[in-house]
Amino acid sequence: MRQIQHLLIENFQSHARSELTFGPGLNVIIGPSDNGKSAVLRALRWALYNEPRGSEFVRSGARECRVTVTMSDGVQVVRELLLTKSGGTSRSRYLIRRPEGEEQVFEGFGIEVPAEVIKAHGMPQVLLDTDKRVVLSLGSQLEGPFLMTESGSLRARAIGRLLGVHVVDAAVRSTQKDIRSVRMEVARLEREAARYEEELKPYADIPEQEARLDQAEQILGTVERLSQRLQRLQQIRTQLDATEAESIRVDAAVARLAGLTEARERLLTAEEIQRRAGQLQRLATDLSRVEQESRAYRGRVAALAAIETVESRTREAAERQGRLTSLSRVEADLSRRTRELAQVDLAIARLTGIDRAAEITAAIAERTERVQQLQAKQSELAEVQQRLAKGHELVRQTDAELHKALAEYESVLRRLGKCPTCLQPVEPGTIRKIMAELAGGPPSGHSH
Repeated sequence: MRQIQHLLIENFQSHARSELTFGPGLNVIIGPSDNGKSAVLRALRWALYNEPRGSEFVRSGARECRVTVTMSDGVQVVRELLLTKSGGTSRSRYLIRRPEGEEQVFEGFGIEVPAEVIKAHGMPQVLLDTDKRVVLSLGSQLEGPFLMTESGSLRARAIGRLLGVHVVDAAVRSTQKDIRSVRMEVARLEREAARYEEELKPYADIPEQEARLDQAEQILGTVERLSQRLQRLQQIRTQLDATEAESIRVDAAVARLAGLTEARERLLTAEEIQRRAGQLQRLATDLSRVEQESRAYRGRVAALAAIETVESRTREAAERQGRLTSLSRVEADLSRRTRELAQVDLAIARLTGIDRAAEITAAIAERTERVQQLQAKQSELAEVQQRLAKGHELVRQTDAELHKALAEYESVLRRLGKCPTCLQPVEPGTIRKIMAELAGGPPSGHSH
């Protein structure tokens, strides 16, 4: 085991230059007060553990302080501090000198002692707790026995660390921390679950909406089946028309027959054809009824979509009405210019002077060009009037479709008894107000 063999103190507190040689085992420094006994221990602490820090311990008037510790194996640990003239630190370093002549220099190490220095002297501080370290190799005059002056909790933690129990304590603290984290995470997840449940409340009627969707799909399926049946009945109706034509031909042929026997056979044939015609007539009646049912189902499905189409056509009709107004103004201007041209032609007819013939000819050419322009405008006006007439017809058709769609929508509302948007009950009076609003009347006060 390595021990301190020699100590050299230079310019440390009251020691200008002091050398001490230590023997094996326990070494005790004794003497009168104020002779530097405590300074020897402080110098050792400064050299081995970089304590105390700063530069107040440098001997007054000196600019360089050095402590050299020689170990029993010949390794020297040197601690040096060089001050500037103003008292600041110029150089602070450790040196390790080995018996074979090798030297290591350590600078810029901060407050921690380099690990190589601790390894060189072999006397590290003992960690008793997370923030408590002690030096077992040095003891001052006023220090009590090991651990006896410490609190009970610190002694327990120190003994536990010496025995390795601190590992268990650390595991317990880590486990408790993990438990707290898990509890916090559980609480967070519970809050999120409650929030999700609250957000899902508006969608509680999804099963009801799914049922309505299934019902709509069933209606569409019924419409498709009725459409197929309608096609088959149309084919039967075609056959019916052909049979009726054949019956007419047979009746005419029977009328021309003179022989009773042949007439009877043709009569029987006509009766059979008439019977088939009756069957076909009944099928035609079924066909008409199926067509009505199919149109009713299709009208119910397309009722809401038709309203949007009607609004779009209404906007288009309003735009065309604006263009019609503009073209009406163009037509009025064209009429005015035509009247002016007539007046000019009348004035030209009254001119008889030969000397103005050239001027009149130029005026005629100009008026002719203006007439051609006006004719082009008139053609454009005629085209616009045609388009305007089509627009008026479209507006009329749109109004008719709108009234039809509103009637169908009103019928659907009355049959359902609920608003299709918010699914709230709708009274007959409210339905009338809604219809008045959709038809351009005063607001109904019903909002979604």
